[in-house]
Amino acid sequence: MELSDPGLENEQIRLEIFGEAEKDLIGASGAIQSLWDWMPRVPGRGTSYDSYFDYMMGEKASQRLIPFLAWRKSDNAFVGGTSFLDPNLTHRSVKIMTPWIMPEMRRSSMFTAMTAAMVRRASDWRARRVSWQVDTRNKPLRRALERMGIPQEGIMRSVARLNNGEWSDVAVYALVQDEIREVANRLESTLEPVD
Repeated sequence: MELSDPGLENEQIRLEIFGEAEKDLIGASGAIQSLWDWMPRVPGRGTSYDSYFDYMMGEKASQRLIPFLAWRKSDNAFVGGTSFLDPNLTHRSVKIMTPWIMPEMRRSSMFTAMTAAMVRRASDWRARRVSWQVDTRNKPLRRALERMGIPQEGIMRSVARLNNGEWSDVAVYALVQDEIREVANRLESTLEPVD
């Protein structure tokens, strides 16, 4: 099983790798403001959406980033996106990038469904460590990870310069070894089947 294999889905959502064809969809979704607020500045390329998207496609080509868009299975509505970052076969570790979810779906089960699918795929890939790095100011996302039983390991200070010029402190959350499969099973058990 590869992290980028097709068929990444569960009871509620389907995730598909995206590329150039989805650039306008993402741009029109409202995600650009989140890129400005929460994402590290793209090295040497400025802060425009075009620069950020081009950088992501370069990272995808180098296999450092595996980007996904999520679709709700009940009505094929666009949910948002997330990515695997820095997969390391030697150490069997991978990061899951902070997901972005359409505002009208943020209080639904879509975040749980997206996280469940990503953690399951990491488990099937035989990951021994799955981690998230979350800006400390993003309290809703931090609370959501904690409610899912994903432990916080610590805070890294002044990790990255954001697109808005501020410096980000990040909270590191991680699952290791058997915790990965246990959390995937538990999250999947909370998902209601789609008719």
